[in-house]
Amino acid sequence: MYGDRFGRGGRNIYRWTSRDGGQSWQGATVRAVAFQNNFAADVVIGFDEQGRDHLIAMFGDRHFPKDPVILYLLLKGASVAAGLLGRPVSGNEEEARGGGIALSVGDPQSGELGVPQRISSLPDRHADKTWLTIDNSPTSPHRGNVYAVWSESGTGGPTTIAMTTARVGGAINTTGVPVVVQYAGSYWPSVATRPTGRVDLVWFDTKNQVIQHRRSDDGGQSFTAIANITTERHGVKVDSPAVAVAPDGTVMACWTESTDSTALRTKCSTTRGDEGWSVAVDVDTTLSGRGMVGQPAIAAGATGFWVLAYRTDQRTDVVLYRSTDGGKTFAPYRLLGSRSFGVDQVCMGLAHDTPCRYDPLQRKFAGGGDYIGLSTAGNRVAAAFGLTLGNDPDQFATTYVKVLDVAAPE
Repeated sequence: MYGDRFGRGGRNIYRWTSRDGGQSWQGATVRAVAFQNNFAADVVIGFDEQGRDHLIAMFGDRHFPKDPVILYLLLKGASVAAGLLGRPVSGNEEEARGGGIALSVGDPQSGELGVPQRISSLPDRHADKTWLTIDNSPTSPHRGNVYAVWSESGTGGPTTIAMTTARVGGAINTTGVPVVVQYAGSYWPSVATRPTGRVDLVWFDTKNQVIQHRRSDDGGQSFTAIANITTERHGVKVDSPAVAVAPDGTVMACWTESTDSTALRTKCSTTRGDEGWSVAVDVDTTLSGRGMVGQPAIAAGATGFWVLAYRTDQRTDVVLYRSTDGGKTFAPYRLLGSRSFGVDQVCMGLAHDTPCRYDPLQRKFAGGGDYIGLSTAGNRVAAAFGLTLGNDPDQFATTYVKVLDVAAPE
């Protein structure tokens, strides 16, 4: 997402491509779904077996202020007015998000991206926290399906998790009604597919503060009962779940977690087949009491399980962690980026607790936004993340990409 500071919603989607293994990149703005320079954010990309890239994002079809200070003042004013009136105020940020979810499909030969098409059926409900996965498994009965999932709600209402099979075969699904996978109080979904075609979906329950999971064996048409990956514990808050599947079918879920006495940590758990979830492990056990590891992106492949996260203590680092024992333990694999500002100058909280929003007086680095990216194929791992241009946390941030060739674990 492109066009704003501090992780606040962008106004355009920008797509960069590399044809030389990540050494150079060419970019262009994705054609607007509705009105350019309105709201556009939470962009996710995936590739099918033909090399076509599928890009989804949420978008708005209402006016959205360009100036970040004006936006900040408007949102603060709307929040105060809503508190006084006891109801949401028309024209606030939620309504600016009301366009829905759109999907674009690229041409692997020309590199061109198709015109985005709306795949959410309720434009009066705003969408958030999009994700997608593509079933490329040769042993799957649902091979080729593209699954899109997101959080949605009416203005001021509770969030639900919605999912649609965005493409079956060659056609984009613009008419199907999304399956509501989980009702009020669910947020931040992530989805992955196993070699068998099974679909795994995780999210977190905002009321009970637990990470939850459902699976589908019929191509996303129906789902099993909810299973808790974590348990409800007094004083514990969770956020930002992600899910990935290894070639052997092992599923890993990771999330952030904080307690009344412990700052943000990233934890992971695994499962295979129909087994239960393993005891959660910390990705990084070397932090001081005030240190944080958060906003994880994860991937799984022949070279192991991978977690990309911001680690902030005395300074702020972007660290790639690796597990070669099936997610039982993790160790730092590579430091991908670093800035001199430490935990006191970083805003990296929980979506329903201490969100990092634009505040001209904060002078803090807002953790690079909600999304960072991680992918693996063969012996290659690619990471994308946001960092400030220099060591001032209030500077503009940009997107960095690292592509690594990794030896397979022995």
